[in-house]
Amino acid sequence: MGLQKLRDRLGEFWWASLIFFIALRFGDAINAITGLYVVPKFVAQDELGAVLPILNFTTFLSLPLSIFITGYTKLLNICSVNNEWGKVKRMYFDVLKYSIVFILLSVFLVFVFRDLMFERLRIENGMLGLVIVVAGILGAFAPLFTNTLQGLKKFRDLSIVNIISAPIRLIVILITMPIRPLTGFFVAHGSVPFAQIIASTIAIRKTVFSKEVVSMPYLDKKTRGWFLRFLFLNALFVVPMILGNCVETMIIRQRLSAIDSAAYYMLSRIAEIGGYLGLTLMFVIFPFASEQHQKRKDNDLLLLRVIGASAIFSVVFAIVCYFSREFVFSFLPNGEAFIGYAKEYMLLIFIFSAIAIWYCFANNEMASERFSFLWYHIPLQVIVIATLFILTGYGYFYGYLPDSIVNAIRDVDACRLNFILSFIAFVNLLRLLFISIHLCYRRYKITQK
Repeated sequence: MGLQKLRDRLGEFWWASLIFFIALRFGDAINAITGLYVVPKFVAQDELGAVLPILNFTTFLSLPLSIFITGYTKLLNICSVNNEWGKVKRMYFDVLKYSIVFILLSVFLVFVFRDLMFERLRIENGMLGLVIVVAGILGAFAPLFTNTLQGLKKFRDLSIVNIISAPIRLIVILITMPIRPLTGFFVAHGSVPFAQIIASTIAIRKTVFSKEVVSMPYLDKKTRGWFLRFLFLNALFVVPMILGNCVETMIIRQRLSAIDSAAYYMLSRIAEIGGYLGLTLMFVIFPFASEQHQKRKDNDLLLLRVIGASAIFSVVFAIVCYFSREFVFSFLPNGEAFIGYAKEYMLLIFIFSAIAIWYCFANNEMASERFSFLWYHIPLQVIVIATLFILTGYGYFYGYLPDSIVNAIRDVDACRLNFILSFIAFVNLLRLLFISIHLCYRRYKITQK
């Protein structure tokens, strides 16, 4: 079967997903080598658990701009569906201009939180704080370019961008980490969005920067109100999710033993593969769902296929990992220390797989401008953050609560990797249950019309 026949048979969505999946997995193969072999080789085991919390901190830095960019992606997709390229051009330059405000906010956030973070992560600051600022800014700025390719459904160009980025990261890591391990790692982390910015600019130059395209205004009073509402509702989804991720990884690093936090890092580098297909489809489904919404077409069938494909991929991956775990760990640096974490390994695979499905669902809903899922998303995230803080930080409550209550919380013995991952897995099981109820109720309402 020729490529054109395969493309026709799969359809635009699944063909784009296939191409993008292959490109991402090429990058992930290089990143796997980096995360499982190169990083543990240079970073001491007692500092290895600090890598993921710092990565989440850089995500936190870019949070204001990321929320703004998501609204921009939705608006860009609307204009591209209507072939309004002049609006896209004006929009692009406006976003570049407005993003300066969000970059300054990101710089402010790092200076407010850096000392608090480094103290709890048990690492020295040195040049690391400055590198995190730069990496955070680049990480926040890069989606301006990659989301343009996503909104325009240029998945071929986006695939090339991702293929280029991973080797650059590996090269920079091999140059910088032998000199200063953690700082070198985040220098390499910042090199990825830098490469994405350059490559994406080249890819969109004919569409966005062409002299033949005349810049046109795109924000009237009605559109401005819609845009601000979309940004606000998107923030209600993203902020609790990012804060939850930061709290989870910070607690694992701060309140668990060095070996437990190192095990979390090493196991999660493999376990996250279970969500790879779902995360690919999540990225592709947004512009397609947005287009279907603009045409007033139902998108639930595509969403169910995406969820089904992601679930099947995750189950197969989990089975393979269960039977091959000892063989795989034997090849990792200090891998014998993590062989006893079999249950935690399986829990992490489920967690990453469930999160990928959740993001597919949430992206589909936001692209279709449906935000009713926030009614259970926000309380659930607040409960997660509060529960983890209370159960693992019980020492703060002595003198404020009766000693009997605090001692009862202490006796739960929550400062264990097994307990924390079991709790997070239960939360993600609830998310999947909520998705099922949500979709069943929506289908029921449609059939009743």
